[in-house]
Amino acid sequence: MASVFVSHSSLDQAATEMVQEQLRAAGFAALFVDFDPDQGIPAGRNWERELYTQLRRTDAVVFLASSASVSSRWCFAEVTLARSLGRPVFPLRLEPGVDLPLLGDAQWVDLGDNRRGFTRLLAGLHAAGLDPADSFTWNPSRSPYPGLVPFAAQDAAVFFGRHQETHRLIDLLQPTLQRGPGRLVAIVGPSGSGKSSLLHAGLLPRLARLPAHWLVVPPLRPGRHPTANLASSLGRAFLALGEPRAASDVTAALDRGSAGLTSLAGELADLGAHDARRPSVLVVIDQAEELLTRTGVQEQRSFLRLLAGALHEDSPVWAVATVRSEFLSTAPDRAGLAEVVDDPLVIEPLSRARLAEVIARPAQRAGLQFAPGLVEQMVEDTAGGDALPLLGYTLHELHQRAGGAGEITQADYEAVGGVVGALQRRADRLVDELDRRDLGHLVLPTLKQLASVSGDDQPTRRRARRRSFTPEEELVVDAFVTASLLVSDHDPADPRGDAIVEVAHEALLRQWPPLREAIETDRAVLRVRSELERLAADWVQGRRDDSYLLRGGRLALVEHWAERRPGVLDPLEQEFLDASRSVARRELEAARRSNRRLRGLAAGLAVLLIIAVLAGAAALLANREAQAQTRLALARQLAGEADHLVDTRPDVAVLAGLQSLSLARGQAPEPSAGLMTALGRLTHASQLLAGHTDELYSVAAGPGLLATAGADRRVRLWEVASGQPRGNPLAGHEGAVYAV
Repeated sequence: MASVFVSHSSLDQAATEMVQEQLRAAGFAALFVDFDPDQGIPAGRNWERELYTQLRRTDAVVFLASSASVSSRWCFAEVTLARSLGRPVFPLRLEPGVDLPLLGDAQWVDLGDNRRGFTRLLAGLHAAGLDPADSFTWNPSRSPYPGLVPFAAQDAAVFFGRHQETHRLIDLLQPTLQRGPGRLVAIVGPSGSGKSSLLHAGLLPRLARLPAHWLVVPPLRPGRHPTANLASSLGRAFLALGEPRAASDVTAALDRGSAGLTSLAGELADLGAHDARRPSVLVVIDQAEELLTRTGVQEQRSFLRLLAGALHEDSPVWAVATVRSEFLSTAPDRAGLAEVVDDPLVIEPLSRARLAEVIARPAQRAGLQFAPGLVEQMVEDTAGGDALPLLGYTLHELHQRAGGAGEITQADYEAVGGVVGALQRRADRLVDELDRRDLGHLVLPTLKQLASVSGDDQPTRRRARRRSFTPEEELVVDAFVTASLLVSDHDPADPRGDAIVEVAHEALLRQWPPLREAIETDRAVLRVRSELERLAADWVQGRRDDSYLLRGGRLALVEHWAERRPGVLDPLEQEFLDASRSVARRELEAARRSNRRLRGLAAGLAVLLIIAVLAGAAALLANREAQAQTRLALARQLAGEADHLVDTRPDVAVLAGLQSLSLARGQAPEPSAGLMTALGRLTHASQLLAGHTDELYSVAAGPGLLATAGADRRVRLWEVASGQPRGNPLAGHEGAVYAV
């Protein structure tokens, strides 16, 4: 990020103000002039120390050469320090003939011809790699290293290492013939590659400088209800333009589908128009994988149809999204997201040179220094899938330890645990501190509530409302928030403004061994909760239709899970579970009424049986053969009746079929097809075997054992007598197992 220091004499204030105005007009926002009321030296600060601190933070020095400045010991010291720090110095001659021998090797620019001289100065700054498009102001009260949380727009001045990707994104957001007609650009990469930082601190601050071309809707995360969250973001965009819209009006427009979204975007474009030019409206979706991990299937499809339908050449709508690469595939359960992406930008790992820039350049901006060789060691220590977030957290801890100024030493680096150990060591210390308050046993159960799992994928973050935690769990949350391992904020899409909590980065779920092992141990249980969230969202999207509710074994499994974890369900999940129980009770009562009717029918059949037996006895006295034929005829009649009733009254079909067999004793009877079919339909499992996490495809029985297999790519063995699993599941299959 380009930052320029203007060295001048106080006697040349008028000329300095003119140069300052021209540099700002050219786009250099990070500009230090000592008397500037906003970015200069605050009252009460040590003047000399502040000047030297600012010189260390800057990328280049513009020296305004006059007879006063070349004889000033202050200006001489500033230029000398800049040269010793390796900063390029651009001498700008205000008066003819002035010179400074120290800058004899520099290319001087005469400001006699104001316009031509300033053009040459800008050319020199560009040649030195100082692009005004990359010049952003920075608030020194902020840490230059945000830690595990992504860089934000306010951190654009200290966001380094992704210059090429930032400008590639800007290129992709252009309607060119070479680019094609697509309008959804995806920033794709594995967890920890810096996708959200690239979006928030790289792309969006630059688009904000192009108001005639882009109107950026406040970013959203899909969560459970992406359409509602989009409505909230659009509402905030209208509010920012001074034209608030009722939330109900925005929601009603989106209920009309893509046409409604296009219409709302058109209104925003009209409000943001500059000189009759309507800007494009950019919908920003961060962590789009939540459409697959948190959103119900029905609402996911509805949202993607809504968005895709608005991304056409007659619409002002464009979209950019970040998405984890493993969720952007053509697999049947994930194809919907891949289908709407037009231009993916794949984030590659940072090279060693760019890692060094990520470490050293923010420190320079903050006035910090690293001990010789330490940056190189940190680059060497940064390796693996979660390297970038672990490095970010290590730098955050080092900045806090250094107190925001001075030098970061080798001893500091070793004290925090290095790149690999900083996060682990901090989390372990927190557990020790909480143990002393009798809260250590709550750490893992509390943090597991912030993890979500899907199949065999790596765990993903899960948002939880603060009010879902017990008072003791909240103390655990507060400790981890203070340590920057969790973040707590208010959900902008929630009209009640409830506080939410989530992990600062998913690296915590994978890189702290105690939590990683606890998640792996409870993977099946966590998947039940994740599935419950999506099913509840589908139920809402389906207008709370009973067909979306849980039944049978699935309901029993979720009830068992919820009973062991009181208070873990949020209001929607609790409502969904209560509705499932209510429907199950109604269906059970209906089954009991049917059983009572069945017993009445059975009594009637018993009377018929008595009559048949008496008639048969009388016939036996007359003729044994006639009696046998009569019973056989009646058996055939009842068997036919069982076949007839199997589809409408399978319960009566069972009774008729059994009576048929009874009457035909001694005649080698065969059970009727109706009896066998009805028995199959009315038979229930005597024991629930819970363990598979997806559909069951095959069952095989052996002496005392049962083998099951299915879509979760595992084969499980069960003890028939106890219903308990035998050993660990047989894993390693590359796909679903269809037969055992």
